[in-house]
Amino acid sequence: EHKFNPGATFAWHMAWALPVNNDLRSMYPYPEKNPYFTQYPKLFNDDRTAMYNSIISCVKDYVLTDENFKFVIPCGTAMENALSSYWEETDIHRDYAHATDMARAMTAYVWYCKLMGIEKLETLKLDAIPKVFLKSTEDKTQDRVLTEAEKAVMLESINNALANPLQMTQSQYTEAPAQ
Repeated sequence: EHKFNPGATFAWHMAWALPVNNDLRSMYPYPEKNPYFTQYPKLFNDDRTAMYNSIISCVKDYVLTDENFKFVIPCGTAMENALSSYWEETDIHRDYAHATDMARAMTAYVWYCKLMGIEKLETLKLDAIPKVFLKSTEDKTQDRVLTEAEKAVMLESINNALANPLQMTQSQYTEAPAQ
């Protein structure tokens, strides 16, 4: 009822479950703005999977049943997919509420694919995260080069989220590559 352009399309950005890692929780930069924010995982007994499942239930019950939403952008599922690999919560979350550079790039790809109607991404277009995009990398003077292993997890996580937006898909990359 509030859209100005009758041809506009509404999509739902599916958020991700918050980390249960207490170190990340203590790094939340804005506790004074929402003192209850860091308590949310306690509603799910510090079980990120339970929080993710709750997000999925909400999408199924309230978004997919609303004809105003034409599609879901499954960023939360891409994050869960990546977390089923060897990646840890600190690879996805730079603090309690914000994504790392890699996770931000991954979710940008999910947005790109959904907005462009791409069902499967054949390759990542970037070999690095541009320095202007960096938030959590200490050295912001140069691009953050992605390793082949990081790109593989990202591509798999994105494609699995596009194929199964409402279900986490177990990664085949469960062993961290040798350094």
